[in-house]
Amino acid sequence: MSNRNLREGTLAYDAGQNPNKPVIITDPDKGTVAEQDSALQDLIMDSPGNQAFPLDYNTKCIEVQYLGLDGSGKTYTMPESRIAIPNIELGENGLGTAEYAAYSIVRALFAEAIRSEEIPLRRLIGLCESAGVSEAVVSAAAAEFSDELAALVGDS
Repeated sequence: MSNRNLREGTLAYDAGQNPNKPVIITDPDKGTVAEQDSALQDLIMDSPGNQAFPLDYNTKCIEVQYLGLDGSGKTYTMPESRIAIPNIELGENGLGTAEYAAYSIVRALFAEAIRSEEIPLRRLIGLCESAGVSEAVVSAAAAEFSDELAALVGDS
């Protein structure tokens, strides 16, 4: 594996697509192009999306799954260099890319709570904390709704 510190479950983007499409890394170490079976080697080497990136038989490969509504679960092997990892630094402590997926989910959950008005945001924050969600993730997501939290304090 390369020094990019890619891990299974990391949210990334396929930079070979225009616009870039979100993917989840399912296997960060699929070996080199040369280590794939011959049909997959040909596919990797000849794919138009891979041609924009430095590519030879020693190129490291990873496996990804596209995020989409079809829920197909189909995975693809491609050069690691084709994958773009968002550089995310949120909140006082900063969140790395490994925490970004959790942040995105918690933030969407908080936004839904505010829209629905059925679950108080403060209670939802407490539930996330007691469920073991990283304090940095909860803090960064809650910071996005500071105006709404301030209004809740004013209402108490």
